Amino acid sequence: MKGIRSSDSPRGVGMIATLEILFGIGFSALGLLVLLFDIVNGLLLIGYGVVLIALGWALDALYSWAWWGNILTNAVTLLGILIRVLMDIPSASDILFSNIISIALEITIIVYLLTPGVRSQFSSG
Repeated sequence: MKGIRSSDSPRGVGMIATLEILFGIGFSALGLLVLLFDIVNGLLLIGYGVVLIALGWALDALYSWAWWGNILTNAVTLLGILIRVLMDIPSASDILFSNIISIALEITIIVYLLTPGVRSQFSSG
């Protein structure tokens, strides 16, 4: 039965879902703060936060679309970090260690979600 996480589902999925929800709350809160100064960027941050919260919830519930959504968002985030690092674009978190940790985290999540045992938890049917 999809939509209800079973006790035999991978523990890592729950951890990723929790991180996703926490990041979503953080982006939404940051968006509310930015909204005071810049409406467009504030709304974008709030929207991204809401998407992350929804993906985290759906990933925890083992919906197949959440698996795809998480693969896509993590791949896009990884690509953005790599572009920023390779083009030497400065950012607020322009610390090499931070970029290395971010890259490693994104790759780890993608590889974990692609493992057959985890992927099979999200198969529809």
